[in-house]
This record gives sequence, C-alpha cells and structure tokens, in this order.
Amino acid sequence: HFVEYFPNRELGVVEFHLGNLEAAEAALKDSLEAVDTERAHYYLDLVRREQIAKGSVSDTTEPEVNTTLEPGRILASRELDFEVDTTDDVGVAELTVNGKEIYQRGASEANEKLAAKEEIILNEGTHTIQVAARDLSEKVVKKEVEVVVDLTGPTIGVFSPIEPTVTEHGTVVLEGATVDKNGVVSVAVDQGLVAESTGTKKLPFDTELPL
Repeated sequence: HFVEYFPNRELGVVEFHLGNLEAAEAALKDSLEAVDTERAHYYLDLVRREQIAKGSVSDTTEPEVNTTLEPGRILASRELDFEVDTTDDVGVAELTVNGKEIYQRGASEANEKLAAKEEIILNEGTHTIQVAARDLSEKVVKKEVEVVVDLTGPTIGVFSPIEPTVTEHGTVVLEGATVDKNGVVSVAVDQGLVAESTGTKKLPFDTELPL
C-alpha cells in the first residue's frame, strides 16, 4: 500500500510545536524543495511570524507596492488590465486589489518580488482602484489610483449655418462647439481638422467651408 508521505514537512510541523524554529524552518524548506504543498507553506509562515515576534528576524521596512496603473487614466472600455508587484524584507503575506485577495501559496520570500496580473470590469464613471500589501508582521501599505471609464462621445452643437440654408455663395461659415466632461481634443470636418486642444471640456470651432 502506498500513501502520500512528507517526512520533512511533518518533521517541520513537530519542530514548530516544540519551539525549535530554526530546525522547523530547515525541514519545511527541504519539504518545499521536493514538493510544493499548502501545508508546508502554512507552517513556514507560522515559523517566520514566530521568529519576527521573538526578534530573531528583524522587520525594518513596510511592503513596497508598484503598479502599472496610471493616475487619472481615461478608459474607452470597461476592461481594465494592469500589473502589480510588491516586495518586503520579511515577505509579503497578502496582496489585495479592491479587497479581493490575489491567490498565493504562502508568503513570499524576503525581498522576493510577488507579481500578479489583474483584469477588472468597471461601469462608466470614476473609480478608485486600491492595491494593498500586508507583510508577515502585519504591516500594511495601500496605494490608490483613480481611473475614469468614458463610454460616451462628445456632444456637438452647430450654431451656423442654420437648417435649411439657401445661399448663392460658394462658401459657408461653419460655427459651433463641442463639449465633453472628460475633455475634447479635436474637431474635424470631412477628415479636415478645424479645431484642437489639449483636452478642454468645451471646444468651439469656426471655419469657412467650400460648397
């Protein structure tokens, strides 16, 4: 009869309960090198937390969080794709995005980068994306980035010519304005640019067109 047996892992568990933290850490790491299991990660995290509590491992810094999210970013679709990574001098125990935990098997190693890719579906409007990292000594760092989902195009108003217009001239003056809460960058007529800006919320235009 064959059963799954993890001698180093179970030895590490016993050593932890006996208070032999160094021996427990060594046995659990040997077990993880052979087979990656949830139980070994769980007890290795307990060992490292106990080492921090007893002062044999020093935690001098908070987690460092980096993300590809750009503050003030305007999206033309509901899908937001981004990457996030975090490191810590004793290991990152938890990484969350808007309160949702990013799955990992146990805490990361000290100073090891923990990276993840995420996709979030957002409704139209302004949203705050919060990324938080917690290390093994319960230090928490949060980073918030505001993004805007804009699925509605600008509104165009034509003041002149009025409809219907009858004229004997070979040109007509086109005058109006376009508005958008997130800014207008250009107005074009038949592929010809008639007005542009860096993103003003109201952009007037005035041009003479051949008929």
